[in-house]
Parts: sequence; structure tokens; C-alpha cells
Amino acid sequence: MRIPLLRTRPSGPALASGTAMVAALEAQRLLADEHDFSADVWSATSYQQLRNDALGVERWNRYGVDADAIDPRDA
Repeated sequence: MRIPLLRTRPSGPALASGTAMVAALEAQRLLADEHDFSADVWSATSYQQLRNDALGVERWNRYGVDADAIDPRDA
């Protein structure tokens, strides 16, 4: 028996902050309407803090030998 493949719409994230949020939301609409692409728009209030959190998670997961790994999405 052959199982049909589920066709899903391609998707990806988009980060924006401040006045760029309007452009990101317009891009989200354009991608959906004209290219059948689903974009999740996320607001980043501080790219520097986002970077610091990512580096902290990476450092913890690399050197925290005796501890459980941190999922980057929970940082």
C-alpha cells in the first residue's frame, strides 16, 4: 500500500523590531499571497540581548557537562 505524502506549505521565521515591523508584516502578507509561503513574524526588542541569550545557551550546552542541556527556544 502506498501512503500519500502530505504537502505542506513552506514556512520560515522573520524577525523585526521597531518601525521595521510594518514592513515585516507586509512582507508576510506578500509571501503568503504571491508565493504560497508562510512566514511567522517575531518581534525582537533587542538584537543584542537575543545574541547574548544565544551565546549563553551555546556556552552552557558546550561546557555544562554535568547539567541538562538548555533548549535555545526556552532561553
